[in-house]
Amino acid sequence: MRTKTIVIIVTALAALTATGCGTDASSEADAKAKGTTTATSATTYPFTLKNCGTNVTYKAAPQKVVTLNQTAAEILIHLGVGGRIAGTGYEIEKTPPAIAAQYEKIPVLSAPGAEIKHEKLLEAQPDFVYGSFASMFTKEQSGERKQLHDLGVPTYLTEFDCTYHESVTNADFTMLFEEYRRPSRRPWWTRRSAPSRSGTSRSR
Repeated sequence: MRTKTIVIIVTALAALTATGCGTDASSEADAKAKGTTTATSATTYPFTLKNCGTNVTYKAAPQKVVTLNQTAAEILIHLGVGGRIAGTGYEIEKTPPAIAAQYEKIPVLSAPGAEIKHEKLLEAQPDFVYGSFASMFTKEQSGERKQLHDLGVPTYLTEFDCTYHESVTNADFTMLFEEYRRPSRRPWWTRRSAPSRSGTSRSR
């Protein structure tokens, strides 16, 4: 089931990139080298996004992201912003060969198959936390979303698991596409300075 889902996700991401919705790191570097910027570099902050019934405010483009699970990290790598991931966790499967080299550069903040604990998450000093499971955003695990928001750290939780293990009404492929379109929008990733992390060695 997970393999089929990943195929769908990658297909959607490819479509996003083709239509210019995704962020391409090499394009940003080329533009900087040429002394040019795109219209999207003028993104106005703060901006607010409603996610799982919660209004989340982003004060600036994320530079130090912690993904609470492996799939979330893989999605950001496919979106071209893997270099901004400061840590990940909940590794449960082998990383696809196409992105394995990039994934291996990301520090791992938990044991294989284990959630990232709140204290370990804060040690990474993230400015954005992205997770695929509601069960990870609890005080027993990585911390409740409100708790992180109160600390000034915006979060994003997949709309397919807003409530732990509760079925999603009217879930369809349109909703699936939207789920992976939202994180790809340039306002989240537009920046003028270089990423805060580069070539970080892997640690456990």
